[in-house]
Amino acid sequence: MKKNLKLLAPAKINLWLEVVRKRPDGYHDLSTLMIPLDWGDEIILGVAEEGISLRCSDKTLGEDKSNLAYRAAETFFEALRKEKLDLISGIRIELVKKIPVGAGLGGGSSDAATVIKGLNILCGKPLSHDELLKLALFLGADVPFFIEARPALATGVGEKLRYLKTRGEHREIYPMWFVIVKPDFEVSTAEAYSKIKLTRRKDRISITCLRDFRTSLPRVIRNDLEEVVLQVFPEIGRIKKALLEEGAIVASMTGSGSAVFGVFVDEPKAVEVKEKLARRWPEYFVIAARGAY
Repeated sequence: MKKNLKLLAPAKINLWLEVVRKRPDGYHDLSTLMIPLDWGDEIILGVAEEGISLRCSDKTLGEDKSNLAYRAAETFFEALRKEKLDLISGIRIELVKKIPVGAGLGGGSSDAATVIKGLNILCGKPLSHDELLKLALFLGADVPFFIEARPALATGVGEKLRYLKTRGEHREIYPMWFVIVKPDFEVSTAEAYSKIKLTRRKDRISITCLRDFRTSLPRVIRNDLEEVVLQVFPEIGRIKKALLEEGAIVASMTGSGSAVFGVFVDEPKAVEVKEKLARRWPEYFVIAARGAY
């Protein structure tokens, strides 16, 4: 049995995000294409004699139950107790934060899923894939996506996943590079959803647009939360405009913001644009990353 493990907790972008309807429970049904990136937080797990300890590089974040990574470990150990499995007595978690908070890049959810997956590995994989997904959903609607962390069309509140084919002649998605710009403000997810006006047509964006994404994406990509956020933060629109002027195939806000991404077909162009925009906005977080698939 392993004693230590280092894992990547990948960021994600929402290539599109449609808000379908408001549910009786107050949440919203979505249709969103989620893509993991080859960049994210770093999580180091080490078996301990007892209890859960968390050390986070970002001292503005809690190192207790206020941190989703900590709650993920609690949830995993509770699952072991229910199964009467006494495999390890404690865990040390070191969380190296690279994904900015309040960006719409899924940092907290990815951390939680990665802790669950890592603990299962350290314990010899006592829990099945379906059991891991249930634990993930208990922690948050988009946490299950990060259990497998591969391109997926997410529906429901985000928990129903239809994974895309990424290889072979029937592949549904092709390599993409992203330049991501996160301005120096955060967006309240709850406020964004509370202000959205559900006027969407019945037709949904189809994954078939990914097959010829250079021409199809600009016609169909949208984020239904973007209009709401733009009313409060017009800088989102200026970032989109800059990415498009630099040659992005399409640009959009990810999740509920505040990060904005541009899609590029090759690494050299993405890196060039990333460096240019980082010079233009030194106070913003800017990175180039590849879709991890």
